[in-house]
Amino acid sequence: MIRKIKVLFITARSDFGGGPRHVEQLIENMPKEVEIYMAYPKGGEPYGKMWDRSSRIKDYCEIPYRQLSLSALWHLRTFLKENHITIVHSHGQGAGIYAKLLKLLTPSICVIHTFHGAASINDSLLKNTIYHFFNRGLSKVVKHYICVSEGERRSAIALRYCTPDNTSVIYNGVEEQYNTINNIVKDNIIRVVSLSRFDYAKHMELAYEIAFALKNNANIQFVWVGDGEDMPRLKKKSEQDGCNIVFTGFSNIPTKYLQTSDIYLSTSRFEGLPYALIEACEASLPIIATDVVGNNEVCVNHENGILFSTKDGGVAAILTLASDELLRKKYAWQSRKRFEDHFTIPQMVQAIFNIYSELNKQ
Repeated sequence: MIRKIKVLFITARSDFGGGPRHVEQLIENMPKEVEIYMAYPKGGEPYGKMWDRSSRIKDYCEIPYRQLSLSALWHLRTFLKENHITIVHSHGQGAGIYAKLLKLLTPSICVIHTFHGAASINDSLLKNTIYHFFNRGLSKVVKHYICVSEGERRSAIALRYCTPDNTSVIYNGVEEQYNTINNIVKDNIIRVVSLSRFDYAKHMELAYEIAFALKNNANIQFVWVGDGEDMPRLKKKSEQDGCNIVFTGFSNIPTKYLQTSDIYLSTSRFEGLPYALIEACEASLPIIATDVVGNNEVCVNHENGILFSTKDGGVAAILTLASDELLRKKYAWQSRKRFEDHFTIPQMVQAIFNIYSELNKQ
């Protein structure tokens, strides 16, 4: 009989986001030798509701949304012992705090932590202070750290959150939906698409400045897919300024807009490894992106796109690709190749399963 590897996934979010999406991919694709347990906030849309009825989850323990609760921590400790769980795999900042405290309370468990943005900045000084304290002060209780990009690994080591010896890089993967170069809409419009939350991290204000600078170029249209706190303000500004931006709002299938676009644009301030850019590669789109951690490992400058650091750089990149169809096609082909070489789900899942297997032997 094959010995089951009992793993508890902890995530302090079950709504939309890269971390919950990554956990869902592991749940659905992890080999059957792994018996999956979950700790997550109930009722989150969409992932919380999906996990509530998932047949792959053996059992679950509820924790509050992005909050540390001592009662939830104690309940988790009991949950671990009752189910004889040996490996805890935490995802993101809040989950990492739970996992490290659980290790102090239950020394026999083995903790793996995936950062999903090691250098992420909170809007609260207190939250940042607590986060840094737990990451540095309790770094040694984690057996293995996983970073989703080389840039994130370098940042985490520089911040003394982990060491080179106990940290590996495993790229995010996305589902394969398209197996051909994207179908360009046959008109004279160059569509520049962004799939994004409208918040500080994604810096859609910079995307707006770029769109504003190009508003007199009638053949360039921006398509913004998503929602968030900054969206109503930017939509109102766009209407007042006469910018050529289509605001689609929230979409359950945002990737459908990739197939009818010509260029992907990201203006993020920071990333772990952005799913949206990987999806752009999967859909064979040339990419224009800010030169920040995460972005610059999906978009390789002048290979499958153009990296930039300023508004003028973004504007120039769009004008370059908009005027050169052969260059767009070259970058599109290279984007698809990068996806196939680095960002598939089987590659990601196998790498993480190998870590579970090794730790389960110890």
